[in-house]
Amino acid sequence: MLELQQLQPLNINWTYFDVLGYSSPQPVIDISELTDRMRQCQKILHPDKFSGKSSYEVALASDASSFINKAYDVLQKPVKRYEYILDLHGMSTDNPEFQKLDNSVFLSEVMDIIEEVRDVIDRITNLSRSGNIVELTNDLSRLVCDLHQRLDDQEKIVIDFIKNSDWSNALVYFSQYKYILKVLEELREHELTWKKLGIDVSTT
Repeated sequence: MLELQQLQPLNINWTYFDVLGYSSPQPVIDISELTDRMRQCQKILHPDKFSGKSSYEVALASDASSFINKAYDVLQKPVKRYEYILDLHGMSTDNPEFQKLDNSVFLSEVMDIIEEVRDVIDRITNLSRSGNIVELTNDLSRLVCDLHQRLDDQEKIVIDFIKNSDWSNALVYFSQYKYILKVLEELREHELTWKKLGIDVSTT
């Protein structure tokens, strides 16, 4: 982890995990511990500690602070963290070999879910207070639970493959995880609308 003794230019080989004191990339992180590590680093780089220092040292501190902020932003969010770990191992959904994989079964399932989500969204948008709120509430609650269960199941698989350094399978299931997350986020955009109708269902 970053230390003050003699601030050096950022090592181009440092990862976000390195700068925050992790010995290796980790798919599962204690967020409170991560926050403590970030604050400890930023305390070292506080501008008051560089009062009277050369412009070069001030610039080094500024660069390090910016890098730490980026590291924290990525590592605190699971989806960004998994993607970053995969990227460190040269794995990307842009890879031609990945794009050749047959993902048709999963995509068919996702399209069915998307259709269901958009049907519910349409019902929410066109529902008046006199409409069948009970039925819609039940359908919405079931859909949200289903999406969260799918996300949890998919995330566990991604984490296991990363821990076992099975990067190809980790990438496949991470791609699927992102698809499901995107569907949930599409539904979440309408949460305020259904809560105004008195439907007490949360997507979080």
